Amino acid sequence: MTEEDLEGAIESGIKGAGAAVLRKGWSYGNRIHVMQNSRPPRDGARTVRASPLFARAQTCERETHEMYGVFFEGNQRLTPFLLEHWQGTLPMRRGFDTREFVEDTFGSTVSTED
Repeated sequence: MTEEDLEGAIESGIKGAGAAVLRKGWSYGNRIHVMQNSRPPRDGARTVRASPLFARAQTCERETHEMYGVFFEGNQRLTPFLLEHWQGTLPMRRGFDTREFVEDTFGSTVSTED
């Protein structure tokens, strides 16, 4: 998606134009500042990995993959981390309905309103 496509989607009010990926990092060892701001397609989102520059980024990429479904090209550790045997919409995506998940999983919800 080009920048013009994204601006057109935002201006015309189309929701779901893409999954926003914004990452910032600073490497003290390499003295490099990196910023990535991309908008891959919402379903099947893929982007480059930062772990070659930042070793600790591998775990963050793994968690982002699991919670949002973004695939980081070349990261070999994109395996279940917190959500083993998860079914359905990923929990940090907009389409995830927490109340519905609780009712389906536990059978009821507790009202927080009196």
